Amino acid sequence: MAGQENVGSIVYEVDMELAPLIQGNQSANRAIGQLEGMADRAGKTLKGWIRSLHLRQKQL
Repeated sequence: MAGQENVGSIVYEVDMELAPLIQGNQSANRAIGQLEGMADRAGKTLKGWIRSLHLRQKQL
């Protein structure tokens, strides 16, 4: 570029501890797994209730 001169630079140094990030990720994965399990159980329960209602309607 005409008329411009590089007079320096800025260096960003990032230092982070990975252990807490990994531990947080594992904790989040466990929580998501538990939620999935609860959702599956709730879905099965709901299906059972719906079947029961259908059977009762047929009996009426």
